[in-house]
Amino acid sequence: MKKLMVFLVACAVFLGLAHVFGVATIKVTGTSMEPTIPNQARIVGYNTSVINRFDVVTFIAPDDEDANYIKRIIGLPGDLVEVVSGELFISGEKISEAFLHPDTETENFVLYDVCGQITVPPDYYFVLGDNRSASNDSRRFGFVPKANIEKKVGFILWPLTNLGHFSEK
Repeated sequence: MKKLMVFLVACAVFLGLAHVFGVATIKVTGTSMEPTIPNQARIVGYNTSVINRFDVVTFIAPDDEDANYIKRIIGLPGDLVEVVSGELFISGEKISEAFLHPDTETENFVLYDVCGQITVPPDYYFVLGDNRSASNDSRRFGFVPKANIEKKVGFILWPLTNLGHFSEK
């Protein structure tokens, strides 16, 4: 009985700390982040005020306030983002995207053509899904306001074949 009480108290403390620090489990629906995060995966996300390039985040969808999306941060405020011959360039520098499936093809674009601005504005981000051909992302709905970002993804719980921390780079 004493072990059960200790276990229950430990669980309550863990859940309380998780809530205070904004840790949550999230079920992913959709294929836009494959192969990094498969459809129906369970992930752990947490609150953060620090957003880095290639972080995977969840956010309130700019095109549907009742929906949440999960995408990868590609463009930071001030960045010029473009894809030329299927290669990502940020402010003129070619960027390797090792997280993409080798067969992934990204349609060419210039930031101005898809978002109407030359660079990512302050307090906004440009996001893309890892499964570029099946992703509703900034190429369609524009920039994501920093205020809409809810969680940074840090860990995959399910499926077990993907269990663990994934690399953002």
